[in-house]
Amino acid sequence: MFYGSSIYAGGIRQNMNYLTAIYNQTIKLAMGYVKSTPSHVIYAETGLLPLRKKIELLTITDIIKSIIK
Repeated sequence: MFYGSSIYAGGIRQNMNYLTAIYNQTIKLAMGYVKSTPSHVIYAETGLLPLRKKIELLTITDIIKSIIK
């Protein structure tokens, strides 16, 4: 899901919303949460970042790695 994320992150908002929904559903399934559990609760309890923030972090990390090389 994160491969190439720095490229498609700036794309259409509808696609990002779709990917965020899949990301949240996957976390809920893996952790055993019910569907109605709010996303902010899931992120707080699991320590995971929201998808958009995770992609931003990965993009910044890739930029820094490319500068250092």
